[in-house]
Amino acid sequence: MNTLSSTTKSRKISVIAIFASMAIASAYASSMIPNVELMSFMVFVAGYIYGSYVGTLVGLIAMGIYGMWNPWGGAVPPIFIAQVGCMALIGAVGGIANKVLNTPDSNSEKALGAAALGGVLTIIYDLITNYAYAVAFGLAQQFVLVLIAGAWFSLIHVISNTIIFGILLAPVSRTLKNTLGLDNGTVRENKWRDEY
Repeated sequence: MNTLSSTTKSRKISVIAIFASMAIASAYASSMIPNVELMSFMVFVAGYIYGSYVGTLVGLIAMGIYGMWNPWGGAVPPIFIAQVGCMALIGAVGGIANKVLNTPDSNSEKALGAAALGGVLTIIYDLITNYAYAVAFGLAQQFVLVLIAGAWFSLIHVISNTIIFGILLAPVSRTLKNTLGLDNGTVRENKWRDEY
């Protein structure tokens, strides 16, 4: 039985909508720079602050909307499904990462951990979406050639997300926690992270 009050449910829905909106806005804002994007980071931050459940939903909603209505045109079904699934995974990993990165380690160690996560998640995203591209266009047998053809774009994507995650995770999550009133409210945050 779900014991969440309607206020808590309303607040959680609002947080999901706000983070999904920020992720979509960041994707549109960076859409003119090929393979440099901020959506993955914003979805990850949603999970990092509010847990895997919220991060997953933010990823599903944000990429679901952006994947259908982006400046380059909507994705064909196999690519769309891969994009949405991968973005949900990024949000879920954000929730897990909070438990791993939220330690007394030095800031440089946390930044390196965040950078490594950003790079690995982007590699996973690119491998899965490139395979979906190969399937969608009848090139599954030539998947290695598809990877080679898109290697330059994937390299830009991996490097940019590695840098973005490494540099921005600590200050952005700290700022959002302060703004959302979670800076001294770890009990409240942990309660939110555990309820769904």
